[in-house]
Amino acid sequence: MRLKGSLSVRKQHRSRLQVLEQLKATVKCQQTQMSVLSRRQMQLREEGEALRECLEASGALAPVRFLASLHRRRFAEVIKRHPGPWPGSLDAVVQIRELALATAAGAGAASVAPLAAASRALRGGVGSMLSEFPALFPSQVYAIGGADAGETLSSVEKFDSKSCVWESLSPMLEPRESCAAVAVNSMIYVLGGINGEAQCLNSVEGFSPVTGMWEALPPMRHARAASAAVACAGQVYVIGGRDGFQSLDTVERFDPACRRWRLQPSLRGARLGAAAAVLGVRIYVVGGKGGGRVLDSVEQLEHEGPFWDVVPSLHARRYRAAAAAAHGRVYVAGGCDGSWQTGLRSVERYDPDTRAWSILAPLQVPRWGAGAVAIAGGSVCVFGGCSSGALASVERFDPATGTWEPLPPLKVARKFCGAATCRD
Repeated sequence: MRLKGSLSVRKQHRSRLQVLEQLKATVKCQQTQMSVLSRRQMQLREEGEALRECLEASGALAPVRFLASLHRRRFAEVIKRHPGPWPGSLDAVVQIRELALATAAGAGAASVAPLAAASRALRGGVGSMLSEFPALFPSQVYAIGGADAGETLSSVEKFDSKSCVWESLSPMLEPRESCAAVAVNSMIYVLGGINGEAQCLNSVEGFSPVTGMWEALPPMRHARAASAAVACAGQVYVIGGRDGFQSLDTVERFDPACRRWRLQPSLRGARLGAAAAVLGVRIYVVGGKGGGRVLDSVEQLEHEGPFWDVVPSLHARRYRAAAAAAHGRVYVAGGCDGSWQTGLRSVERYDPDTRAWSILAPLQVPRWGAGAVAIAGGSVCVFGGCSSGALASVERFDPATGTWEPLPPLKVARKFCGAATCRD
């Protein structure tokens, strides 16, 4: 009996071992198949990108139509997965305050500016709920790097609109001034600039507000200082600047998904120290210096567009001005007109509907080389820069009153710094 029991246990053990070996073989086979499929997916993606580039270059594919068709297909799939009655058009939804707030909260803060720029009707609906934005999307403003009293800074500070206090954060991996900065999908990108050894940089750093950590990212194709950077359609654009020897007309675009840089249509002319902002899918580049003089010219590029268009010029020539887009308009503040003695106080605003610049109330403090960001409520915050020296002062434009009001100063005076804003 004991012998029979022992044989039975051995058979069961062998049977289990065989099953285990079969499972291992199955898992290994599936892993091999997944690896093949992954390589094939990557190959198809590269082929698709190459095919699209060829079609766009030949003129057979219009980028705007392609994106519109892709959007319609994705939207149709969403409706299939989530069927239900739709209460009219988006215009009608946004006019109802409760639905507008729910839509904005679900779509995220990044959707608000494109929504306001889409049409006059949507701008009116978005404007009616601006007072709710500070609670809906608490904003945090970042002042990054720059220079003070001849020192190139790696320090970073953040202004929390809830506590109204500037607080120091982890420094960048490398000191840099005349750098560009922009936030995309809750990640802050700092691009190029000049380091403490006066070298022009092509390096890029990324900061995660969630982890509080910096990481090195793929470098740009060109070294750039005094360039402009914007976020458009989830991509990072860096525009113009100087490579240490000459001014640049080149433009690069970084895709955070594949971490790859690509050249974009060049500017109509080289310019450094320009300001830039985005309305919807249009990028505006304002002023700067080119051809040995300070510029008042403005250019615009539509996302995936083939070339830059001319936009009506500024009222004043501006080098190293600060720019931001808020409530469907572009604000340009300060800068230098070429006298190099002090900054400008004047402020202008561009309305894409009328294609005209209007003069607004001046800054409280003249400044050039400052940073500017849009914050909750359609306001514009301008900080730092220089006049006779580096500035720590901060001011905010209130669109309701049309005036500038002071905010708590920076912890460190800084000029030629990067500026970005993220929302919780």
